Amino acid sequence: MISTRGNVPAIVYWGSSLGKSQLSESMFARPVLAGGLDFDAPLAIIPQHRDGWLGIPGLEGFLTDKTASFAGLQISSIETSTTSATFILSDKHAGLEAVLQLQIDASEVLKVSATLRNLAKTAFNLQALRVALPIASHANELLTFGGRWAMEFGEHRTPWHDSTISITNLRGRTSHEKWPLVFAGTNNFGEQHGEVWGCHLGWSGNFEIVADGVTEHHKHLLFSERLHAGEVVLKPGESYSAPMIYAVHSSAGLSNASQRFHNFVRASKQQTDQYRPVILNTWEAVYFNQDFVTLTKLADNAARVGVVLLVLASNASC
Repeated sequence: MISTRGNVPAIVYWGSSLGKSQLSESMFARPVLAGGLDFDAPLAIIPQHRDGWLGIPGLEGFLTDKTASFAGLQISSIETSTTSATFILSDKHAGLEAVLQLQIDASEVLKVSATLRNLAKTAFNLQALRVALPIASHANELLTFGGRWAMEFGEHRTPWHDSTISITNLRGRTSHEKWPLVFAGTNNFGEQHGEVWGCHLGWSGNFEIVADGVTEHHKHLLFSERLHAGEVVLKPGESYSAPMIYAVHSSAGLSNASQRFHNFVRASKQQTDQYRPVILNTWEAVYFNQDFVTLTKLADNAARVGVVLLVLASNASC
């Protein structure tokens, strides 16, 4: 469920079906905390300090003429269907425009994309464009994946109580050593039990995922490409698109969440229509036993099953 309170789009509910009953934003209203602002600042899909949000902002940057360091993007148009929504946000003073697109696919995978366009007369130095997804307060455990060479894709479970956890990759690429995927769930969630929210950043480069369980007692995940200083400077008329986010919810553990990701990938047009050549890497087949007879026999067998390219690997890093 998406709210437009404050003229900014914010996801106020994401989870199991609420049925066919009539819904209203008041069902998801939160009390105003004492000792703070006199209103509950929205956790927008692109959080903004100008909306009263006191956590990590979704948009960071500045026009090179030193104006508009704190942009205030507001909804200028909305298009919706039963499974998708598109929001155009604008800040006419700063000369910035953002396009947010959300879509729920047949596999029940939520896709979220964000594009920022510079409509000003001067360049905009973009430092970060983050997208926020709320997580239920009873999700008290995080599951991430990482490791090192030869011990990749290890599971890491972390309690998530009144803490902020950052997962950052600066390798310039992704691998099983740094995987842009996080699951948040109820205590001790497993393959067949527990409520789980899974989010994957569709990006093979530097990234940052922040699990914020502190700000305004509003648990949420922030996703972005990790940009170096000065890496993205938008000239007038240029735009930047953040990596796509793919998210699922499951009331029956990790297996159900994973199946939704798998069904989404299998149904994608790229998987069904694109020719994908098969490559054989010789390393695990022969290791250092790389004589001509062995390799030609391996190549002949590979060709019979459709392999089109053979890579001779010595794996000198051993």
